[in-house]
Amino acid sequence: MSVLIIVLVIGASAVLVVEFLLTAAAGLFAYRPGIERFAHLTGFTPSLFAYRALGVLALFGVAGIIAGAWRPVLAVLAASYFAVLAAFTLVRQVQRGQRGQELFAYTLFLVSALIVVAVRASSTA
Repeated sequence: MSVLIIVLVIGASAVLVVEFLLTAAAGLFAYRPGIERFAHLTGFTPSLFAYRALGVLALFGVAGIIAGAWRPVLAVLAASYFAVLAAFTLVRQVQRGQRGQELFAYTLFLVSALIVVAVRASSTA
């Protein structure tokens, strides 16, 4: 694996860990501004139980990305979940008429997740 690919997957992993660790903390503690942000992005206001469940899933995903350094399949599973979540959020944003800079964050998360999936999946083969 080339140095460029290693740097790319480390950077993409760092983006996912930082973002979804914050998501996990907000979910686990039912942080009200986090719930409002989720509602703004998706148009859905989750119950406290659902928001906490999303926080737990984000925490498992972060653990999977980190453990993926030793077990690539865990990184692939975690990044796949993050890719689905980011894609869902982007679709909902576009459906709700959001444009421009509002789409940047979840586009970054989607691309980062897809990079991790592609690179780590190739190392499991």
